[in-house]
Amino acid sequence: MSRRTFMSFVASAVLTPPGRATATASTELPIDLQAQLTSKAAAYDRNLRARAGSLVLILLVYVPSEPESVQARNQLESAFLREGEIAGLPLQVSSLALRSASDVVEAVRKNRVSILCLTSAANEQAMAIAKALSGCDVLSMSVVPAHVKYGVVLGFRAVSAKPRMMVNLAQAQQQNVSFRPDFLKLAEVLR
Repeated sequence: MSRRTFMSFVASAVLTPPGRATATASTELPIDLQAQLTSKAAAYDRNLRARAGSLVLILLVYVPSEPESVQARNQLESAFLREGEIAGLPLQVSSLALRSASDVVEAVRKNRVSILCLTSAANEQAMAIAKALSGCDVLSMSVVPAHVKYGVVLGFRAVSAKPRMMVNLAQAQQQNVSFRPDFLKLAEVLR
């Protein structure tokens, strides 16, 4: 996908009403939009095809006791399923109730998860998960943009009412995520 195509998508996504999905105080951007942007961003990961094989498995990690997290999980699942594919590969979405960082890592390794999405978590939990994912081959993202500075690879925030991608480059390298340079030029890169 060319830079122009990606930027056109971002512009149209900003101008297109997101439907029922809404942003919350912690997410900044509508969940549907974050799923679309994650799908597009994942296509820029040079290691996605090797990681995924013939199927992109997306694992949604949620906190069952937090209604906002459950709602975000439901919206992400619907949005990813509407996408239907990532980088030309079919996708499958599954969920995991957050109990511990070690449970998340076990699920990622056991199931060959390609993309891990945090729907909510305290900053300390996000940091523990990111630390535990070091050495795992997975693209992590969070609907909470603050989690990127705590070690999640990808997140999105609003800047002047437009989506802005955030990439934790050091963590990306630890998780075998290799974004193309043309993608990184479009993102806010944390080192």
